[in-house]
Amino acid sequence: MTSTPPLEKYVDPLPTLLTAVPDPSVYPGADYYEITMRQGSWRFHRDLKPATVWGYWAKKPHDPRKAIGMGLLGPTISVTADHPKRSAPTPTTSVRPCSR
Repeated sequence: MTSTPPLEKYVDPLPTLLTAVPDPSVYPGADYYEITMRQGSWRFHRDLKPATVWGYWAKKPHDPRKAIGMGLLGPTISVTADHPKRSAPTPTTSVRPCSR
C-alpha cells in the first residue's frame, strides 16, 4: 500500500476557477454551455508528483479549440435567475469505475 509522506500545510495557493462562457447562438434567448469530462493532470501539493484526474471542461464558443477548465476542477457557471439555461454533456472515451 502506498502512503503519503508528511506534508507541510498551506504552502500552495488556491486555484482560481475560470468562468464558462455561454453560447447564445445555439438556443436563442438561452445561455448554452457544452460541458465535457476529460482526463488531465493535477498536482495536489508541491511535494507530490502530478496525478491523473478526470475533470470538467467547457467549450469556448468563440474559440472552440480552447477549453475552459483546469484539469481537476471544472469551470464556474455563472447564471442569472429566471433566464433560460441549457447544457449538453459530451461523451468521453472512458471513465474507470471506482474501486473499493
